Amino acid sequence: MASTLKDMDLTDRYSDALREMIEAKIAGREVITVAEEQKPVVDIMTALRQSIEQTKAKKKPMEKAKGEKKAAVEVAPAKPKKQKVA
Repeated sequence: MASTLKDMDLTDRYSDALREMIEAKIAGREVITVAEEQKPVVDIMTALRQSIEQTKAKKKPMEKAKGEKKAAVEVAPAKPKKQKVA
């Protein structure tokens, strides 16, 4: 995610809209509602394939590292731990 929680507008607009609608009903005004639009059904597998293809198209090929080789460092073997007898 590109933004932080502090940058997001998290105000509760539902309670304000509900209060406004109740006050309009009390005042005798007509309350108009908008019908929800029906969104087309999406085939999840088709959407997944399209997403994968888009990601593949944006992916840059890996480049071979061009840095200097570092000498291997020898590490002493670990000492065995003493076991406690209970």
